[in-house]
Amino acid sequence: MIIDVCQISEKGLEIKKNFPIDSSLIEEFDGFYLEKIDLYVTLKMIREGIRARGTVKSNVLLDCSKCAEAYNLFIDSSFDILLLPVENLEEGKSSLGNDDLESIFYKDDKIDIKHLGYEQVFLAVPQTPVCDDKCKGICPNCGENLNHSKCKCENKISSEFGILLDKIKR
Repeated sequence: MIIDVCQISEKGLEIKKNFPIDSSLIEEFDGFYLEKIDLYVTLKMIREGIRARGTVKSNVLLDCSKCAEAYNLFIDSSFDILLLPVENLEEGKSSLGNDDLESIFYKDDKIDIKHLGYEQVFLAVPQTPVCDDKCKGICPNCGENLNHSKCKCENKISSEFGILLDKIKR
């Protein structure tokens, strides 16, 4: 869904949108499954550009970084960002400053609301997803999922992490 900046009145523009999955955008972000994206955003013109405030909700299927099992993570995230025209970037400037990193740029007075929704979901996904705070992970020796059963290893693991793994098994 593309919004033309001229559609935003002085009072602002309120958008409620449910996005089906766009596989071309998912492939860009490592292919984890999204159920759908519910986006609520208010766009308001301010002196610097356009302020976008809202919430994004979705279910994401992730693999736990400890036990490698798939689990669902419900995303319910709020955002408050500044949208700026790409023309505001100084010509010849080859890098972004700290202020630029807190902004999203749009081109030709068009804002892609769908992409904004996807981006906010992906920002809410943890870098190292864990299925549960109490996840015990897998045994690095035999590969047993320690959440489901005790390790079947007879030999102690000879590594610098052996002490830590002994504590997990207890």
